[in-house]
Formats: sequence, C-alpha cells, structure tokens
Amino acid sequence: MIIIAAVTAIAVYFIYFGNSIGYNTLYHNTSLFTVGIRAIYYEFNIFILVIVLVLAGMTIVVITSTLIAQKKRDIAIMRSLGTIPRMLYSFYLKEALFLYIFGFVIGFIFGIIFYGITLLILMVLNFEIVIYIDIIWTPLFFISTLAGIYVVTGYVLRRIGRQNIQWIFSKDIPHDFDAQHTLTFIPRGLSRLGYNFKSAMVNLIRRKKDFIRYIVLFGILITTILTLGIGVLVLSSSSENWIKNAQGENIIVVGHKTVVNNYSLLYQKYYDINLVIDETSQDYTKSEYLFNTGIISSLGSIDGIENIDERLIIFTKIIEKKGSIIFEDGTYGFVGKDRNATIPIVGLDPNDMAQNFEVEGEFFSDEDGFMNITIGDSLAAYSFEYPLYQQLQIGDAGNPFDIKGVVVDSLNNGFSAYFHLKYLNLELGYSENTVNILLIKINSSEMSNTINTIQSVIQNQLGSNFVAQNMNGVFLQNLASMSILNATPLILIILFSIIAFLSLYNYQKGGLHEKIKDFLIMKAVGAQNKSIKRILFLENLFILIISSVYALTISMVLNILVLFERVALPPLYIPFLLYLVYFVVLLVINFLSLLPLVRKMKHFSIKDFEVF
Repeated sequence: MIIIAAVTAIAVYFIYFGNSIGYNTLYHNTSLFTVGIRAIYYEFNIFILVIVLVLAGMTIVVITSTLIAQKKRDIAIMRSLGTIPRMLYSFYLKEALFLYIFGFVIGFIFGIIFYGITLLILMVLNFEIVIYIDIIWTPLFFISTLAGIYVVTGYVLRRIGRQNIQWIFSKDIPHDFDAQHTLTFIPRGLSRLGYNFKSAMVNLIRRKKDFIRYIVLFGILITTILTLGIGVLVLSSSSENWIKNAQGENIIVVGHKTVVNNYSLLYQKYYDINLVIDETSQDYTKSEYLFNTGIISSLGSIDGIENIDERLIIFTKIIEKKGSIIFEDGTYGFVGKDRNATIPIVGLDPNDMAQNFEVEGEFFSDEDGFMNITIGDSLAAYSFEYPLYQQLQIGDAGNPFDIKGVVVDSLNNGFSAYFHLKYLNLELGYSENTVNILLIKINSSEMSNTINTIQSVIQNQLGSNFVAQNMNGVFLQNLASMSILNATPLILIILFSIIAFLSLYNYQKGGLHEKIKDFLIMKAVGAQNKSIKRILFLENLFILIISSVYALTISMVLNILVLFERVALPPLYIPFLLYLVYFVVLLVINFLSLLPLVRKMKHFSIKDFEVF
C-alpha cells in the first residue's frame, strides 16, 4: 500500500505541477526563456506525463497481482472448505481494489500537499502562478488503473482459482518442481561459478512466476527512471548548446557604455523575469553611439583575437506582412494579421558572425541579404502565423523583407531580428561601415590581457565613454538559469528511485519469509549467514540485470521516437554511462537492504522450524 500510495502521489503531483506551475508557467510567461527552448520542453513535459501515468498504472497492477499470488495458501484453504468460486474471486478482488483505492486516496492527498508546497516556494520566488484543478488526467489515471486491476489482477485470481488445490498450496513453486532437473544453458553456466550461484539460480527457477513479476516491476520503474534521465540529459545538453551557439563564448562587446549596458540587459532578460526594459529609451542611433570601423582597424592586429563581428543594433517597430501558403489539404490561402512589435534589429555580416545559431530554414547569406531577414523564435511564434512564408516590414514606411530563417535566440528572449549590415545602413541612410557595437571573440587563454589591450585601443581612438565588456558572466547566468527546466524530471527520478528501492527491499523481505525453512535447514547443517546473504544478493542481482537491460533498451527507443529527431545527441557512451552509474547505485542499495534482513534472520533457529 505504501508503494501504491507513493506511485499515486508522484503521478498526481506531476499532473498538477505540469499543468499549472511547472512548464505551463514557462510556456505562457514570455519573460522567461525563448519559445524555441520552451516548445521542446513542452513536448518533453507531455511525453513525461504520459509515460509516468502509463508506467505508474502498470506498476500498481503488478503490485496487486503480486498480492493475489501471495494469497495462494489462503485461497487453497478456502477452496478446500468448499467456498464458492464466485465468492472466492469477489473476496480477493475486492481486497485488491480496496488496497488500491485506499492507497490512491492517501497518494492523492500527499500529491496535493507536495503540489501546494511547490506553489508556496514558487510564489516566494516571484513566479507567475496558475491554480489548476484537474478534471481529466487524474480521473483518467484512476479509472484506467482500476480497469487494469479488474482485468489483469482478476485474470491472475481466476487462473489460480481454477488450479488443483495441491498446486495452489505450492504457491509460486510448481508442485512438480524437481531441483535435480537439468538446467538450461545460462543457468547451468552460472551454477558452475559456485554453490551460492547454484542455490540462487535454483531458488529463482522454482519461484519463476514471482521472479517474472518482479522483473516486470523493476523493469517498469527503471524504464521510467532511465527515460527521464536520458531525456533530461539530451534536452539539457541540446538547449544549452543552442544558447551557447546563440550567444557565443569568450565574447567581448565593444561600444559606448550606454549601448553596451543595454545590450547586456537584453541578454540578462533571458533569465531575469523581473527585468523590465523600456523600449522607448533604447535609442542606439544617437550620433555619440555610432562609429566607423575604419577608425579602429588596428584591433585586428591584437594577439588573442579570433574574430571581429561588426554590428549595428537598433530598436524599431516591425510589422507582420501577409503571405501566401498551400495548406496540407491542398487549399491555397493567405496568412498574417498585420501585427506589430518593437524589437531590436541587429545588422551584421553573415560571413563574420560570432554565433552559430540553431536555425529553422536558413540564415540569410551575403548574396541574398538585400531581400531576406532572419528572426528570433519568440518573435516568430507571437507575431507571425507561418513566418517562413511571410514578410517583415521595418518601420511604418520601410520595405518588406522575406523571412528566410528562424533562430533560437536569447537576445531579448528571442524577440529579435537579424539583417545584413550593409543593407541596414542603406535603409537608415548611414555609410557602409557605420556600427555601434563590436563582438570580438577572444582566445580564452589570453582573455584578461587581450581585454586590457582592447580597452586601451578603443579609448584612445573613440574616447573614454567607450568600453569593452566581457559577456561570459551574463552567458553563464543564462545557462545556469536553465536548470529550472530540469527540476521536475530530476525530482521524479529521485522519487521513482525511492519506490524502486522500497520494492527491492520488499522483494527481499518476501523472499526471505518464503525461503526461511530452507535457510533454517541450511543453517542446521552448517551454512553461515554470509553464505545465505550472498544467495539473496545474487537472486536480486539477476533480477536487476535482466530488468535494467531491457529497461535501457525501451527507454532509448522511447526517447528516439519522441525527442531525438529535434535535438543534438550526446556521445553514445553517455546513456550507457548513466545506466552504469544507476546500476551500481542499485547494487549498493541491494547490499544495504540485506543488512536488516540478515540481522532478523540471526534470531531464527531450528526451534522455529515448525512455525514455517
């Protein structure tokens, strides 16, 4: 019942968290992260929700089926006393259903309590809170699991009820089991490794049904844990890589101190939800902010500089223009609502970019930059219907430009656009080399010396109001802020791990009581407690090996089907390393959980033989 309550609490907590304050808040709060990052986590959130509910329901069904299997002795006694089969089935099925309903109620209460605690924590952290009352997922989970118990657990009960009474009395050990029967290839090979291995294999084979049930149970739990772990790993590394590409590493921003400060704020907005930028004060075109790159051409000769990205950034109004599209059903139509927004537009040379954006479509090139523009993912989501089929107009009277690509961008949370520097200067009536910021990529090993040299050059050439600022601090804060996106899956991993450990201990405890007569006989003929402990450890080891291997396979397939098409894959050894680490943890828990059982076993003696 504790395990059922724990599984239910996790499912209920995640239903409420995921639909109200978790990722839901991130999707609808445009002050935090970009649409591109939030969208893929939204898909992952739905994926997790479905996986958690399905596997949680399967776990509960397996647990109730195990409960029925452990009642074989009672069922046999009731049958021998003449109990009508219909009453027999009704009695034990009601017991399983009552156990589930009672555990569900307890789990639901604790899930809501944890949900409320999370609400309070996020309210303290000034997150936007949406109180959510679920009327879909929780009833669906309850009813589907109830049906699963009725069908699957009921089938197990009816199958047991149809067996001969002497077969039922044998419980999970077949009534005709012969320990001297020739073992199959793998058990025979393991049995040759020593007495403890052979005893463990014989115990597992004679309790094959119980062995299979726990393989299924542990497989479900480990599948959930590894699916979450691999998914978090892939998404975290991919989203961090996208932000690194959007920002660049070891970047120095050069410009007037006002422009540089405002440019830095546009990146800080990615993680600081309380930061408000007054768009009306973002005028980067004042004469004192602009300079000609020819004045500071000597920067290119400074050691440690890898690339100089010349840019002209302006804050201006943009207007969505309608476009034509052929829909999936073959019909032809126009899309667009003439929406407008005030955003930063960055003029740059695509051949000298300091960044390597994640792009849907294509970034404009030097050849087609006069007619194309590239926009940020949040702008594309909120101001356009089908951005790659539409145009963007700069200003009320400017020319419209085709949108060639959409990038994942952390500048102004993705409400941004990029245009060819030469043609932006033409639009504004400036000379070709007019800029207001430089992005200088520096070799990390020479960072401090190079910054000082750059600062000296620009102040001599441009004046004391011009500065060089290292952007690494802001970029690292952006990356660190993304850890909140992985909080929920990590919490679920911990909770499901606790359930796995409880299940492991429960299996060992149940196995000890089932085999205590055998162990008392072994002790009577001279076996030591450490030998018995090794046998128990090996039995659990075989279960963990089988269940974790197929769980790893299923979890990788699930992630491939749902996530891997859109994300950057880590090296192949990473999932296997994650699996290995978790498997070692399970082994340690397996060993530690034996200690209280062995201490309990020490109190048994041959005098207790008749009790069992």
